[in-house]
Amino acid sequence: MPGRVYKKINYIFRKSRIVAKIIWNCRGQVTPNDEITVSFMDPTALQIGKNYRLSKDTPLMPELNPSDPITALGRAKKVLAGGVVKIISVTKKRNTPWYYVGFKNGSTGEVEVGWINSIALMGQSLKENR
Repeated sequence: MPGRVYKKINYIFRKSRIVAKIIWNCRGQVTPNDEITVSFMDPTALQIGKNYRLSKDTPLMPELNPSDPITALGRAKKVLAGGVVKIISVTKKRNTPWYYVGFKNGSTGEVEVGWINSIALMGQSLKENR
């Protein structure tokens, strides 16, 4: 029927990937099947020893439990978008995973370490970097 939009969405779940086939007909315009691959990695379930590429600038805290949180915020660094972090350990603070990570600072070339809150990873397109 002209003027109506028909959508057929078929989801196939495989590991951490969702493949969606979308077919629609909008006022007589037919678009062939498009396969859209969306990667999703749960930021609360990253694995120790693995490397992950971050898609956004991410704060890196120097300490997990600082005696002076305001001073610690001032010493916080950023892992820039596109940076790769290696998960060294994980601990929970108020039921939220915090990752102790190492990464190579692009400007100094030095390996740095710190803590990343899993909440700061929400909304990012995390990719395992081998």
